[in-house]
Amino acid sequence: MFRPVLAAVFTCLMATPQASIAKIKLGIDTLEASQFKHLKGKRVGLITNPSGVNFKGKTTLEVLYESPDVDLVALFGPEHGVYGVVPAGDYVESHRDEKTGVWV
Repeated sequence: MFRPVLAAVFTCLMATPQASIAKIKLGIDTLEASQFKHLKGKRVGLITNPSGVNFKGKTTLEVLYESPDVDLVALFGPEHGVYGVVPAGDYVESHRDEKTGVWV
């Protein structure tokens, strides 16, 4: 009984036209599309790790740092650090990020 139901569900999913599949827009892409209007005039702190990327795979850190409309003043990289290189359980010390000069 389980296999025919599973096969029916799979068939329905495969028959769904591509146009009806929802497109996902990431938060950083939405901010960038709005030219960071919600961040203008504000000091921004970013909590991130290596999984924080836009739809092109560019890191959220790079996107915000490179925008002249964003005042990125602090980075927070819990557990493994902003770049994911800190071993589990190690303390992430306060320092200036080598690539951006922003305080971590």
